[in-house]
Amino acid sequence: MMDSKIHCFALLGLFAILLTACGNHNRSKKTQAPPHFNHGWELIAHLDYNISLLNNIDTNDTDFKEKAVLINEQIRKTIERIQSKKLLKEVGKSYNTLGHDFTFTLSRDKKIGVFSWESRMQGAFHGIRNIALYTNKDKVVPTSLYGDSMIFQQIHTLKTGTKKIYLLQGKGAAHDTNEFFRMDAYTINENGMELAKIFPNRQSSMVSPLDFHVEMDGSLILKPETWGSTLAYRPLELHADHQNANYIEATTTVDRQLSPMEFKVESSNSFLQGSEMPKKMERPSGESLFFMEGLEVQTVYDEESNQSITHLITPSTSGTKISWDGKVSLVGKKDHFLFFSEDMGSNAGRLHLYNIDQKSIQWSRPMTKALILDDSILFTEEIESYLLSNPNEVSCSSSVGVSRAYYKVYSVSYREKHPIVEFTNQIFCGNSSNNQLAKL
Repeated sequence: MMDSKIHCFALLGLFAILLTACGNHNRSKKTQAPPHFNHGWELIAHLDYNISLLNNIDTNDTDFKEKAVLINEQIRKTIERIQSKKLLKEVGKSYNTLGHDFTFTLSRDKKIGVFSWESRMQGAFHGIRNIALYTNKDKVVPTSLYGDSMIFQQIHTLKTGTKKIYLLQGKGAAHDTNEFFRMDAYTINENGMELAKIFPNRQSSMVSPLDFHVEMDGSLILKPETWGSTLAYRPLELHADHQNANYIEATTTVDRQLSPMEFKVESSNSFLQGSEMPKKMERPSGESLFFMEGLEVQTVYDEESNQSITHLITPSTSGTKISWDGKVSLVGKKDHFLFFSEDMGSNAGRLHLYNIDQKSIQWSRPMTKALILDDSILFTEEIESYLLSNPNEVSCSSSVGVSRAYYKVYSVSYREKHPIVEFTNQIFCGNSSNNQLAKL
């Protein structure tokens, strides 16, 4: 009976708050938080009310900024009323993602919670506001987070020995309104919440235009990339012991040590090394390339329209036409896959993988150096020398000169629908001025 009365009094108290807000009293009294909340649902209801007031302010009001600042301050004060672990857990239990105009996420061990909401403030103020709460002994402490504010949607908890790491996953918007996704790593220690440099290249955050996929309780993170019309993924694997935890790029083994010369285009056809080689034949319409199984490939570039057209002719078909924007040339073939290079200017190129059987481009991606193997293609990405653990371990020929650059070698299977990009554990020194996939 006593619990029932307490519950009724709590409802009446909340109702009184809402009635006060509807009157003609000073706005600070309308929105101010009670001295304390007994239950998580009460605090959530008060946040909902303040958020609705914030969203209903007319931006044309002369006092819009003053009203918005006041309500955002009351939202902050309401959140900071969470001062016990019990209330923090209750808020997590009562919160429903679909029922509110603010976001709250709580770690699995209930030790970190993050609130996010749209402040409707512009200019020097953040459009998104965040308040994080973490537990310190028996207290709950509010704190701000590093980096630009975001809508944090999930917290992943990693346990490594006696240490816990929290991955905060969220979505934000850049100044040009383009969405981006970020993953931040934090630990809790005597100084509060601190960033943990556990991602590749000793970073504590990762940013991507696409959302991350966290698998196996955080032991695996898939970082997606847009490769033309499909998605490729870079796996990051968690390596942890009792002392340290770090994510490293998933690796694969290549059966030999690679050198810059293996990525150099030397054939008369400007084909990538490892490709099946064609025979040339002059036709009235231009030069054609013939392969052993009878495939004929002819690409014609029209400079005036800046377009290329490729004709594929096989013994069993009348032909297929592929239209391209820009200057494109065939630079490789393996089984029923064709590799086309597109000139992107400034000593850069884009590689297109075409599936002959499916008559479609399987993926496209900017690349500067590439090598074809039986089931995969190796390509390089330039890396800054300061990111190397020991640049002296990577030998550089004296002929490289001032155009010295370091390249990490990656492998990707071109037979997969969604390419998986893996590091080969090989880095070499090369010339940055010689980065063309082919001589177009």
